Amino acid sequence: MELWNKGNTLITANNDPIHKTIFDPSPTYYTLPRSAAFTGFTTTGVDTDNSSEFNSSKITTLGGFFYCEPNFHGTICYFSTLGIRDVSGDLARWHYEGNYWSAGPASSEYSRYLVFSTTYIYPVYYYSRARGNNIIPTSE
Repeated sequence: MELWNKGNTLITANNDPIHKTIFDPSPTYYTLPRSAAFTGFTTTGVDTDNSSEFNSSKITTLGGFFYCEPNFHGTICYFSTLGIRDVSGDLARWHYEGNYWSAGPASSEYSRYLVFSTTYIYPVYYYSRARGNNIIPTSE
């Protein structure tokens, strides 16, 4: 369970410190984000299909512009909809979904990640680590 975060066995979304492992795909001095890092992308902090709960100024098929602070405040960060590499190695969901890993496990096989499109935002979703989601490294 601690593939990307040494000593972490919590499977819930949390903001505990990240302890980088050699398996973390981020560059030196960076880590994957905490498992709760993307909860601010919705006004409720949880998965939603309700666009009025998107803490975003705009989401298109090219990407999403998300507020960095709750309730439509703060600077805006951009996440593109680069899709994924599925378990067979094929590129899928290009210009449809943005998928970004966090360091948090959901089980021994699955990790938490952000997935969004023009119709939903799931900030603590989970899937098999065998899939090639994007990463957005954060400073240690």
